[in-house]
Amino acid sequence: MEHQIRWIPGDGSTALAVRSIGAGTPGWRNDAPNGLDRFDADGRSYLLQTTRGDWAGGWANLWDITDPAAPAHVWRYPASGGLDAPHAPLLRRFGGRWWLLYAHAGLGTLGLAVTDEVTALPAYVADLAPEDGPFDFLRGVDLDDDGWLWLTDSGPGDGLSVEPRGRVLRARMPEGLQPTGASGSFLEPLARETLPDVVLLADGLVNPFEGWLWVPGG
Repeated sequence: MEHQIRWIPGDGSTALAVRSIGAGTPGWRNDAPNGLDRFDADGRSYLLQTTRGDWAGGWANLWDITDPAAPAHVWRYPASGGLDAPHAPLLRRFGGRWWLLYAHAGLGTLGLAVTDEVTALPAYVADLAPEDGPFDFLRGVDLDDDGWLWLTDSGPGDGLSVEPRGRVLRARMPEGLQPTGASGSFLEPLARETLPDVVLLADGLVNPFEGWLWVPGG
């Protein structure tokens, strides 16, 4: 398996990759990239990427891809240690700050970190879970402009179960949480917080992986 991020032209002109990020790219570390989010900020184009990593954990990485020929690694989160099977990373501006959200799938939580500048490494805030306990295997995360989180939980079995126990939930983005000073690594004590205003939108699903909110014509 080639552990790379590849670009394929969308016009159908070729099925070959025109560029990639992977082994040999300065800043690339470890294998199994499993989540991507591309966005623009301050006139530049960025790619947020998670990698599951190895026994020591995975990471969230930010790349500046403004120059197609020279992707630049901006930061790796957390700065020390690692995350336990991170998925579905997001970096969204909300409430005047940039929030890093990621499905901390191995722990059954929603990871949260914050920064004031896109290019500055986010500081760990908390690991969030519903009041009744952790997610089975959180896979998908989205945040809308009104402060609602949309969460896709694959169900038991690390997303491999044939039981229809996956679900989609909505929850309120917490207010008032601040960085704790911890690294955010699963190898160290984490700040556990209850996710507020959780609403079950759908259940009985077989291994749902990702979802996002889309308002047609909106």
